[in-house]
Amino acid sequence: MAGKGNLVKKLVKAIREADAVYLATDPDREGEAIAWHLLALAGNLNDKPVYRSAFNAITETAVKTALAEPRTLDQSLVEAQSVRRIVDRLVGYLVSPLACKALNERLSAGRVQSVALRLVVERERIQGRKFLDAKSGSGSGWQSF
Repeated sequence: MAGKGNLVKKLVKAIREADAVYLATDPDREGEAIAWHLLALAGNLNDKPVYRSAFNAITETAVKTALAEPRTLDQSLVEAQSVRRIVDRLVGYLVSPLACKALNERLSAGRVQSVALRLVVERERIQGRKFLDAKSGSGSGWQSF
């Protein structure tokens, strides 16, 4: 994480010094991977209790609920994040050069980016384009342009 070195060092230090660890991040594969990586950086915790709390809102209720219902790290989610990252890179590394060559432009392509672009193109083919309909008043009446 570029530019986050000091924060990571502080978090690892706090993990090592704590009696118990609550890893609280988003309840998705990215949040799970962040929690896992922090634990990996902290190293051996000598059987220190480690809990995983997940929430996606920073409200008193959400935080209290997440801390009251901790779980263990879900290794399947960590692995899913790792696979997603690898697939994203493979698609980008393999498809971007093909797109550049085919269109003779410097372009990038990605797993999500390319699908989203296709949806936009298909929508444009189906729907007419009416981006602006403005009218202005003048001394001789209303004009549309």
